[in-house]
Amino acid sequence: MQNSLSKTIEKLKISKQVVGIFTTGSSSTGLKPYSDIDLVIIFKKNSEKIKSIYTTLDNHFADIFFFDIPFLEQIQSNQSLSANSFKGIFVTWLAKGVIHHDPIGLLAKYKKTFSKKKMIITDAEKQECLVKINYNYIANKRYYSAPNKIYSQALQLRLAYSVIELGTTYCALRNIAWRGEKEFIVYLDKHDKKYLKTLLGYFDGKNLKAKSSYYEKLFTMTLTPQYKKWGKDFFIINSARSLNTREKTKIRKTLE
Repeated sequence: MQNSLSKTIEKLKISKQVVGIFTTGSSSTGLKPYSDIDLVIIFKKNSEKIKSIYTTLDNHFADIFFFDIPFLEQIQSNQSLSANSFKGIFVTWLAKGVIHHDPIGLLAKYKKTFSKKKMIITDAEKQECLVKINYNYIANKRYYSAPNKIYSQALQLRLAYSVIELGTTYCALRNIAWRGEKEFIVYLDKHDKKYLKTLLGYFDGKNLKAKSSYYEKLFTMTLTPQYKKWGKDFFIINSARSLNTREKTKIRKTLE
């Protein structure tokens, strides 16, 4: 443990408002020169509503996150959690974290009970991901076919974020919590080497034609039998609430 991190933790322990401290990520498994520090602090009550602080500790980039007892109680009251919500992420952090301060045994208790929580990715979240990648796919095809240098240059930018959205959608459609790029690559190396090979092919693409070809393959491989590519006669409605078939049909007929 780095000295200044240890000193920071010791100073925090003095406060009666601090009821829990733990580190997670690489800072809980051993810091390397390129590691960051993830420090989580639990207050009795986070009255200042501070979410996080970004700083440096021992020349490492440091994320310091703040929560409180009411937040933990909210998690405890939920039988299931959205895997990609901040509550879901917190549960993962605590499960993998190293506890440094737990004067009333709060973190130890919740570390056990939170591990039993069911993590879900809702169909609404999956549909939202599906809309994003289909929209991107159609737009990127248009950009690629345009005989215009600006479109080609813009496509390079579009592909940069389109590919990462394929990754997050790949996980969502398969009920896998997104926990960052490194964990995604580790998962692919273990469970889907074909997808990883295609992804690495995209990274190594020497020109726009090669990258676009790999992107199209990744798009197809991201889809599942249930969550598919839009057909030619697609009609997708984004709404603040779920619409039934009758409502969708009525809207479509209005526009035809």
